[in-house]
Amino acid sequence: MPGYSPRSAFLHVEPPQSKAAQIDRTCARCHQVLFSRYPYTWEGGTRASASPGGSSINSGEARDLLLAVASARSRAPPATTRTAKTRRADARARHAAGNGVCTGCHAKYAATEALAAHSHHLPSGAGAACVGCHLPRKNTGLGYALTRYHRIGSPTDPARVLGDRPLECAICHGDKSVEWIVDRMEQLWDKALRPRGGAGALPDLAGNALAQTVTNGKPHEQLAAIALLGERGDASVAPLVSAQLDHHYGLVGLYAQQALAKLKPESAGPPPSPGHSASAP
Repeated sequence: MPGYSPRSAFLHVEPPQSKAAQIDRTCARCHQVLFSRYPYTWEGGTRASASPGGSSINSGEARDLLLAVASARSRAPPATTRTAKTRRADARARHAAGNGVCTGCHAKYAATEALAAHSHHLPSGAGAACVGCHLPRKNTGLGYALTRYHRIGSPTDPARVLGDRPLECAICHGDKSVEWIVDRMEQLWDKALRPRGGAGALPDLAGNALAQTVTNGKPHEQLAAIALLGERGDASVAPLVSAQLDHHYGLVGLYAQQALAKLKPESAGPPPSPGHSASAP
C-alpha cells in the first residue's frame, strides 16, 4: 500500500504521529497555492506577511488544514477530489445529520441540546451543520463556483470579523446588515468584536454585509459576495454587480457575469474585456 512518508534503506524518517497529519503534509506539498501571484489571503493578510492567513483560492486546501486550530489539524480529513462519493458526503455535511465526522471527536456537541446551545441555530436545520460555520463556503473553486474554506476555525475569531469579507455569517444571512451580524455575534457568543477606538476594519455598519463587501472588499472577497448575491436572486443588486463586469481582475468580472444571469438574465451583458487581467484570486 502507498505510504505518506518517504522510505529508503539509507534514510531514516520520523513522520508526524497521526496519520491525518501525514496525509495533510503530503497533500500540502502541492496544494499550497505557490503557483499564484495573487498577494492577498483571508484574515486580512498577504502572502508575504508573517501571519499570512488562509488561501483564498482552490489548491490551497492542505495548506489551510495545516493552519487550522491545533485540535482540528490533527484529525481533519484530507482534501479530496470531487468524486460522486465526496459530493454526496458534502451534501450530507451541509445539514446537522452530517455532523458525525466532527462529533466523532467533539462528542460533547453530538446531543441535540448541546448542538443547539453551541450553534444558536435549530438542530434540525442547516444552521447547525458544523461545516457551515467552521468550513464556510467562500473560496474560489476551479469550476468557477464557491468551494469550502479548509482552515478550520471560528467565524467569531476577531481576525476574521475584522479582517475578512464577507463576514462569514453573511454567507447564509445575506440579507442582513453588518451591524445585525456583528451584534448577534457579540450577544450569542459573548465576544467583543467591534474595533475599539481608532479606525476599524469594519465597513459601514448600517449597510448590507454582502453589498459592503462588493464595494469595499479585496478581489477574492468581492467575488465571494458577488456569487452569494447571485444565489440570493434579488434583482435590486444587479446595478452593483454589473459595475464589476470590467473589474481589473478578470475572474471577478466572470463571477459578476454569472451572478447577473441569475439575478436578471437580460442584464448579464458582455464578458469581461479580454485586455484585463485574468489573474485568479
